[in-house]
Amino acid sequence: MSKTWRPAADEDSWKGVPHSRIRHDITSSPAWKALSYTARGLYTDLRARLRKGGNGNIECTPSSMKGVGWKSKTTIYLALAELEALGFIAKTRRGHKGRADVTCSLYRFTDQPSPPHPDKGVIAFTATMDWRGFRTDAEAEAAVSSISEKNTSQPSQSQKTQGQILALSGPDSDHHTPFAGPDSDHHKKHDGQIPALREALK
Repeated sequence: MSKTWRPAADEDSWKGVPHSRIRHDITSSPAWKALSYTARGLYTDLRARLRKGGNGNIECTPSSMKGVGWKSKTTIYLALAELEALGFIAKTRRGHKGRADVTCSLYRFTDQPSPPHPDKGVIAFTATMDWRGFRTDAEAEAAVSSISEKNTSQPSQSQKTQGQILALSGPDSDHHTPFAGPDSDHHKKHDGQIPALREALK
């Protein structure tokens, strides 16, 4: 009986190359179908950072994502809100901005166990598969719609202080300087969304 044929080069092409695995029952789920393509892109970029033993210690600050092409804080926070609302990621540590220190939020992928990270104040979690809680497309789409409704019902950005608006930016966020200037079209379009997301992502 002959062995299954495989090109010789294929045996070495993955050696030493970090790669990501995404379950097919994730990408075929109602929750995944309800995600925006921006949120899907953020998921794959965060997944690329997952290493053995690293689940639960994943940060997503604007400065940490800048190197892979993410430039807008609002875009990142909206995508994070989708991923968390639909159960693909879950927060393991809530970010905090105090007078003397700033800590960013940390996340885990819900399809894998998450070990403890005592130095970060993170406890262990089992794989909770939270995205499976959405059984229909309508349920998942309603969860995404609720994010938009929260954003539009919040006070405008001009009514908040600089410290409140940037509370989610984390310790390495380019000195807390917004990527979009105060007079930019992008800033005006999303006026008021960052404060809302700050509350939603706590």
